[in-house]
Amino acid sequence: MFRLPRNTSSFLFFGIIDNGRVGEPEVTVDGVMLVAALVDMMAHKLKVILQRIEAKDYRDIAAMLEYGIRLDEGMAGACALFGKTFQPSESLKALVYFEGGDLDTLSSDERMVLVSA
Repeated sequence: MFRLPRNTSSFLFFGIIDNGRVGEPEVTVDGVMLVAALVDMMAHKLKVILQRIEAKDYRDIAAMLEYGIRLDEGMAGACALFGKTFQPSESLKALVYFEGGDLDTLSSDERMVLVSA
């Protein structure tokens, strides 16, 4: 999602997300679309890694961390959005446990970013 060739983009439509937000959406340069704040995306990714094991989610989290979104901001956001259904300690464990699914495809650099966070 974050490592695309220049002048390309990728986006997903999730439909209606009605659990709120913690950051302010950003407007695209052309003013056509609102895009979720990275802290909201981080919060959702930290929740989803508890529900599935896919390298793409870990890559997205690593990219957001490299961009400057802090892990504690994402964790706080997930707590605010998901309440008691989000377990920060379990998410943190999952974030640095690289077993299962296709997690063996994560690069050593991506793993280091996640472990260092």
